[in-house]
Amino acid sequence: AERVAREDRAAMEAQAKLKAMQLAEAERVAREEEEARREAEKRAEEENRKAQEEYKAKVEAVLMERVRNILEKNWGAAEIGVVLNTLHSEDERVRPLLRSIDELRSLLGAHPEQVTVERTSFGETVQMVLTPAQEAAYRQAREAQQQAAAQQMQLQQQRAAAAAMQQQQMQARQAAMQQQAEMQARQQQQQAPAQQPQQGQPSQWYYADPHNNIQGPFDAGEMRQWFEAGYFQGDLPIASTSLGPFVKLEKVFPDTEKAFMSSGGQLQAGVVNETASAGLKNLLGVSTSAPQDEQRRLQQEKAEAMRLAQQQEREMDKAQQRKVKEAKKQAEAQAKAQAQAQAQAQAQAQAQAQAQAQ
Repeated sequence: AERVAREDRAAMEAQAKLKAMQLAEAERVAREEEEARREAEKRAEEENRKAQEEYKAKVEAVLMERVRNILEKNWGAAEIGVVLNTLHSEDERVRPLLRSIDELRSLLGAHPEQVTVERTSFGETVQMVLTPAQEAAYRQAREAQQQAAAQQMQLQQQRAAAAAMQQQQMQARQAAMQQQAEMQARQQQQQAPAQQPQQGQPSQWYYADPHNNIQGPFDAGEMRQWFEAGYFQGDLPIASTSLGPFVKLEKVFPDTEKAFMSSGGQLQAGVVNETASAGLKNLLGVSTSAPQDEQRRLQQEKAEAMRLAQQQEREMDKAQQRKVKEAKKQAEAQAKAQAQAQAQAQAQAQAQAQAQAQ
């Protein structure tokens, strides 16, 4: 009986030890599974964090590239509000990424190797960090632009001076033509005093056109026909000589039906010049064919001079624009090369940092 009791106790102890061992094994397995789960969650969080950092770095790289492009177009500096507005106008997707100037300032502050933000009396200005080569290129481009502006101003002054000189020459020629016409009129009056009608009415007339230019002399027959055709009104200043005095037609001829006619109601001597009459239909103020040809020639010369001046101006403008574009392209190419080199250096530095971290 004692032996059986001992065996029963031994069996019970063995079973208890087995259960304890099984329980310990189950607890160990549970701990290992929990540790594995935690490790998996930790790795997932780490991978998610790395993915978010990579995405953020890519987004920041794209944004910084656009910021640099904006600064390059503004000679390396721009007001921070202008930069933000330009980013928003160029791509609507930027708005949720950079919603305010504070967010843009935070982005720029994370990349001091590319840009700096300086506070001035006019606000905050974003300055692009330039290498000596880039600074020289931008300086050359600015100088080229200033030279182009100065040359453009000089060209405008030269054009204004040429126009003023042409105007003076035109006025001088018109004055000479006027003097010549007056001399011819005086000579005609001196050489043919006997051609005046017996009634004392002049056989030749002058009139002042709407521009106060003296036109004539014209035969009374021509004046009568133009008056009947409606080209002359009662307020037209007329005179028997180019020196005047000029009096309104309605005062010289109170009875306008008898204007430029002899007492017998007949037209005074003179043959109607149909060519001059046709020219009068276009514009009052053209006297004889010789002054008309001279005026046309002067107008043609003026038009040709203006055309040549405009052509020369266009050629100079094109040359200056080419110089500015070439200088700007050279500066942009140098800046782009420097930016690419800097980006490559940053990529290499990031790769080395990631390798060291792993």
